[in-house]
Amino acid sequence: IISLGSMDYVAVASPELYQAHFSDGVSLDALRSCVSVAFNRKDTIQDQWMALCFGATVPLSIHYVPSYEGYLSCCLNGAGWGLVPSIAGSPYIRRGELVELSPDKKVSVALHWQAGMQSSEILSRLGTLVLDVAREHLAPDRFRPT
Repeated sequence: IISLGSMDYVAVASPELYQAHFSDGVSLDALRSCVSVAFNRKDTIQDQWMALCFGATVPLSIHYVPSYEGYLSCCLNGAGWGLVPSIAGSPYIRRGELVELSPDKKVSVALHWQAGMQSSEILSRLGTLVLDVAREHLAPDRFRPT
């Protein structure tokens, strides 16, 4: 297992969803009453973000969307709020298509590359390319220093 670094995720919602549920501010009560989006039942990034922002979590109403494209579409069309990679969400935020729920709060997720010890030459070269791109675009983490 090779550490690639970490990717920051930001909590976002469509402007319409934000206005409907968070016009008085983002709070645990507001989050409890608003639908969120998650990839599957193992996805805990919303809880990590709530704990970071508020020091606590609340049960959420969740739409499960197991594809990145579908997840992002749900955030854009107001089906729920969710956490997206900062690098991918930034253009939508700049254009006003998404609103960050708490601009200074990001969840950092460590990413890893795993390959077998007896990997083929092609997999070995692919792993090297993935690591090179990760070093260019991801922040170092405690497993992969600068």
